[in-house]
Amino acid sequence: IKYLHFMLKDVERLADNTKRILDLARIESKTFEGEFIEENLVDVVTEFCDKNSHLFRNCDLTIHNPSGQRFPYIINRPLFEMLIMNLITNAIKYNRSDIPKIYVTFLPQKRKLHISFEDSGIGIDKRDLKRIFKKFYQVGRSDDMTARGSGIGLSLVQNIAKIHKGKVTARSKGISEGSVFTIQLPFKRKRET
Repeated sequence: IKYLHFMLKDVERLADNTKRILDLARIESKTFEGEFIEENLVDVVTEFCDKNSHLFRNCDLTIHNPSGQRFPYIINRPLFEMLIMNLITNAIKYNRSDIPKIYVTFLPQKRKLHISFEDSGIGIDKRDLKRIFKKFYQVGRSDDMTARGSGIGLSLVQNIAKIHKGKVTARSKGISEGSVFTIQLPFKRKRET
């Protein structure tokens, strides 16, 4: 039974990797489908987290919107949700805490909206920070086989952000210090009257 469990996990992992490769190929070739419509990004993220709460039930996932503003933006919702899913599942997967903490924060800064995903995870070595968005790049962690990925997720995230005229950045103080992934989108602040 133990070996059957391992085999099923491998099949699940391979199916997920295959889906990610196909998604990335469609995005890179611009053959993805779906319309772009204006939505409030705070609502999109909140609804996505509520809808998928069963996947995040062992986490402390908090959404902060200190300004209280609405952030309308034109998105392809399935693609944007794929981006959110990748960032949150990475924050869980690369975390050794019993209850991983993830803070999603919306901050308007000058002409950009920053949506930060901060986690309490294993962190990222500074030398890996610039390379993690490259296709198939994997951070070498021989001590943690459970956190092995396909090297596709963050490339997918960056490509989806580009489709939405934005980009994703990453920062970490280092190993065991957690990580912060920030989606930066062009955003025009409304003048106060």
